[in-house]
Amino acid sequence: MIAAEFLPAARTELLDAVDWYTQRSPDAALRFVEAVGQAVHLIEERCEAWPAWTGAPGIRVKTVARFPYSLPYVIEPQRLLVLAVAHASRQHGYWMARAPRAR
Repeated sequence: MIAAEFLPAARTELLDAVDWYTQRSPDAALRFVEAVGQAVHLIEERCEAWPAWTGAPGIRVKTVARFPYSLPYVIEPQRLLVLAVAHASRQHGYWMARAPRAR
C-alpha cells in the first residue's frame, strides 16, 4: 500500500472545508473528516480503481461519500499525491496546474 500525501494547497482546502462545516455543525465537520479519511484510505488500498480525469489520464479522481467533494490525485512511484479537496461547485479542473507534470 502506498501512502497518500496532500499538496499544501489541498491541505488548505481540507482545513477550510472543515472550518466551514464546524461553523455550521461540529457533527457534520466530524462526518466530513471521516468521509475524507475513508476516501483517502480507499485510494491507498486501490489507487487505480478510480477513473482518470478526462483529458489527463495521469490524474485520477475519487469522490467523497455523502459530501460534494472529490479528491483528484496522481500515482507516483513512492506516493499518492492528492492535488485538491475540490468542491463540486468550483470550476472543474482548477487544480490541474498542481499536477507534477504541469509544473
